[in-house]
Amino acid sequence: MRRTPVRIAAACAVLLLLGAAVALHRFAASLPDLEGLADYRPALPTVVRARGGERIGEFAAERRRLVRLRELPPHVVQAFLAAEDAGFYEHGGLDVAALARAAWVNLSAGGRIRQGGSTITQQVAKSLLASERTMARKLRDMALALEIEWRFSKDEILEIYLNDIYLGGGAYGVAQAARTYFGKEVGELTVSEAALIAGLAKAPSAFAPTADPDAAEARRRYVLEQMHALGRLDAAAYARALAEPTRLVRPSAPAPFRTAAYFVEEVRRELVDRLGAEALLRGGYVVETTLDLALQEHAARTLREGVARFEKRHVPRRRKGDPEPSPLEGALVAIDVATGDVLALVGGRDFERSQFNRATQARRQPGSAFKPFVYGAALEAGFRVSSTVYDVQVQIRDRKTGRRWQPKNAGSLRGALPLHEALSRSLNNASVRLLLDVGVPHAVDFARRAGIASPLAEDLSLVLGTSGVSPLELTSAYATFAGGGVRRPPRFVARVLDRDGRVVLSDLSLLDGGAPAGPAIDPVDAYLLTHVLRGPVRRGYGTAHAAARLGAPLAGKTGSTNENRDAWFVGYSPEIAAGVWIGRDRLEPLGRQGTGARAALPIWIAFMKEALASRPVRADAFPVPEGVHFAGPGAEGQWVRTERFVAGYEPYAAGRRIRKSTYVAVPKPPAPAQPPPAAVASEPLGPLTPAAAPADEVGLPAVGGAPPAAQPPLAR
Repeated sequence: MRRTPVRIAAACAVLLLLGAAVALHRFAASLPDLEGLADYRPALPTVVRARGGERIGEFAAERRRLVRLRELPPHVVQAFLAAEDAGFYEHGGLDVAALARAAWVNLSAGGRIRQGGSTITQQVAKSLLASERTMARKLRDMALALEIEWRFSKDEILEIYLNDIYLGGGAYGVAQAARTYFGKEVGELTVSEAALIAGLAKAPSAFAPTADPDAAEARRRYVLEQMHALGRLDAAAYARALAEPTRLVRPSAPAPFRTAAYFVEEVRRELVDRLGAEALLRGGYVVETTLDLALQEHAARTLREGVARFEKRHVPRRRKGDPEPSPLEGALVAIDVATGDVLALVGGRDFERSQFNRATQARRQPGSAFKPFVYGAALEAGFRVSSTVYDVQVQIRDRKTGRRWQPKNAGSLRGALPLHEALSRSLNNASVRLLLDVGVPHAVDFARRAGIASPLAEDLSLVLGTSGVSPLELTSAYATFAGGGVRRPPRFVARVLDRDGRVVLSDLSLLDGGAPAGPAIDPVDAYLLTHVLRGPVRRGYGTAHAAARLGAPLAGKTGSTNENRDAWFVGYSPEIAAGVWIGRDRLEPLGRQGTGARAALPIWIAFMKEALASRPVRADAFPVPEGVHFAGPGAEGQWVRTERFVAGYEPYAAGRRIRKSTYVAVPKPPAPAQPPPAAVASEPLGPLTPAAAPADEVGLPAVGGAPPAAQPPLAR
């Protein structure tokens, strides 16, 4: 009978042990796996870099920069230990005395969690658990802290903590906090600055220096006092740190981020499509782009100042009651001819004011800047650079409406003249007649192969640039001419590396649906077109003659549209193609002076002056392909043909059958009231004059005369 209580007590003890074992097993089973902590890979921002390695953008859900414990200055580490866990290297994961104090405070509060008493190890454990403040969760993070201490070294735990902790201002980890609050690398922090950042760990929102400077200052002083009291800061260093004023940086994006904002936004759009938004924000990718930061800064400044200058000088007249026009905007694109790399891309005057990227998203009428595609198609079809074309009024009757279409020139009609001069003067009627001879399908095909992907009007208005294109698209197509007819889609990302340095993407283009990379236009025709496009720059009558002062071999074309709603200049050197567009988002006119030559060309010249500064200037650096011969007057005036480049001679496609324009009778001009002035001498690099060239090559008919006779092609 007496052994019954003993047996009962023993049975109860066994049951309690079994119950405790079951409870402990279930509790342990509910703890998270530590494998993820062993391979610590927190969310990292994706960093975008220019071709020189400069940071120009960042995409992040959590702004964090990983740093090794050994890379941190000792005073930064000691500041956090003094603020959060002075006995970190002595305890086994739990601070019993601190836990006792916290338990008393929490019991006095009716069981609600008022004080934590957590060690740094417990805070690491807490990051793996749910965030509710309950006693059960507290017990779980204590158990997990013990397991963490058993699995990891103290230095490993502290390194994870210093990289993972949230310190306010969107900054995770001490390295990012150093940049956010002081604009410094973490290794450059002073003792005072380290104390302020360490003080944020307790409650980032309560002690944020940007929100409550007094609370942040009190917390900074507390951390310094703790460091001094613990013997981790001597009296002199303590006094200096206390006296040091706090100098925060303004929380604004770095200058390169603002300068490259339009370009970086294009990068973001493309990578979201390819990698997904979540991976982009947390994956820690490194995006190596083609952007030249120095050229980008120059492009942004040049466009901003040039647009503001034009807007100030040429404000269009408004009638009473007219609405205020939308602000003047612009875009500038620069492309490396040899690689297709986008060196600079500016989509507007101010990204913060308007994120609409006019360089890539806008489709605006290019006006006469589209004419080179028709002239290129003509050269491809057998026209010579000096073939006769006819600037005589075109009248086309619409069979359905009966209305007549009569394109107008900017100036007077000029009758019969060489093809190159018609483009240099940008004569509309001559260009429409040339398109009639070439055929709209051939011109559209030529434009497509060069790189134009936007819808094109398949009628005679095509040559007048009535179909909208983007500045990037048009500039890239001109780069095809500059590159000897080789199509290189505009590349803006060289490669994307994951956080382990592996290449996951490479050679990303900004244009989809355009012509593929590779030979697109015969090198002979590309060279001939470049020769014709040099006319607007180097001829005194050319629409872009102002660019000749740069002293480099340049080719290009201005463009203006009806009522000067769009102003363009797109041109190139042997190394760089660049395009400038000026206009208003709501299509209002720019005013009488809003032409390509007056609005866009000055900005292009200012940009190219800097872009060409580091490149040697040569008389003619455009490579001459096989199959191009030259012809011109010899020393005694005789006609000379040669297979090598000669300045001032006319290039032609050797062995190609010559095609001629459909003859149009040129109306006789009225008799002059007085004798005409003396002729002006032609430029040394100008075209062959009618007197110097044989009749079968230039073929200028007398005014009102008969059509030129058909002639055989030049022999090779």
